[in-house]
Amino acid sequence: MTLSKVDERCFVCGMANPAGLHVSFTIDKETQAASAHLSLKDEYQGWSGIVHGGILSTLLDEVCMHAARTIGDQMVTAEITVRYKKPVPVGSEIFLQGRVVGLHKRLVLAEGTIELSGTLMAEAEAKIFCLNKSWSSKNSTAD
Repeated sequence: MTLSKVDERCFVCGMANPAGLHVSFTIDKETQAASAHLSLKDEYQGWSGIVHGGILSTLLDEVCMHAARTIGDQMVTAEITVRYKKPVPVGSEIFLQGRVVGLHKRLVLAEGTIELSGTLMAEAEAKIFCLNKSWSSKNSTAD
C-alpha cells in the first residue's frame, strides 16, 4: 500500500515526520490484514524500562486502521478499546497485527494485537468509520 502525501506526516507511519515512529506496515488486501515488526526506544518510555501505554494504544489504533484501509481509503477511528495484558519492555522487538473482523453499514470492525516473542502483550477492538463509500467490490454489501 502506498501512503498518500497527507499520510506522510502521520506520527506512526509517516516517513516525513521527524518525531514519528516510522513504522512500515505490511498490508494484505486479500485477508484484510496489516502487520509490522518494530522496537521502541526509551524515548517512548512510561515507567522505568516500560513502553508508555499511550504509545501502545496508538500502535494498536494504527494497525487496525491499516487493516481497515484494505477496503476503503478515507477512514477515521470512531472507537477503540484497548486491553493491556503485560508490560512491554523498552527496546524489545514487538509484532503488531491487525485484521478486519466485520462490517456494519459504514463501520469497519477491526482487531489488533501486540506480541512479544509470541506472547500477547496488548489487544484492541476498533470501530472505524468510513468517510466515503469506497468499499471494494468484495465488500459491496456494506452500506
